[in-house]
Amino acid sequence: MCRPSFFRRPQALRLMVAGMLATLTGSVLFGLAKLVLVDAGWSTNGIAALSGVANSVMVLAGCALAAVLMRRLARWTALLAGLLVLAGASALWLLIGSDPHGASTQLVWLATALIGIGIGVTSVCLYTLLMRHAQLGDQPATDFSIFQSTQTLGEIVVASAATALAARAGYGAGMLVGAASALLAIAMLLWVRRGATTLESTDD
Repeated sequence: MCRPSFFRRPQALRLMVAGMLATLTGSVLFGLAKLVLVDAGWSTNGIAALSGVANSVMVLAGCALAAVLMRRLARWTALLAGLLVLAGASALWLLIGSDPHGASTQLVWLATALIGIGIGVTSVCLYTLLMRHAQLGDQPATDFSIFQSTQTLGEIVVASAATALAARAGYGAGMLVGAASALLAIAMLLWVRRGATTLESTDD
């Protein structure tokens, strides 16, 4: 049960919004990418291979990369790196979405691999920060559940809206939602981290 103490904690609402924004880009791109490839004439086997190899495997690679980055960089900086990768993936998918039939296979694989890496890095770094915030409070399980629930809700709502927009205005418009989410997440991240320096501490 959510207690009011969550909302009274410093930075809680800002972190909740940052957590919602940070994973939106990967969710939007991953959902729309497969639809783009279907319309581009890719086979079901080809799309499955792309999702399984270039995305899922690269998500795992991104998770491993996140661990390395957080050993060498501040957690906020590592999260920013993951968001920048997703912003780059957004730019490539905007290009692919504008002309799905003309996109090369190599470009599609690169763009999909970047989604996976970005999702992996962003997820690990984000959860590390949110778990640290929850750990410092008096109801860690409840606080983290709130973060995760609002994050999932944000992904469902925004990804669905992006898909609906793509159906009406084209894939480029839907991909723009992903790109805008990345930019908003970066801006929110830079704002939130100013007042959340305690989340960098590894002390218990």
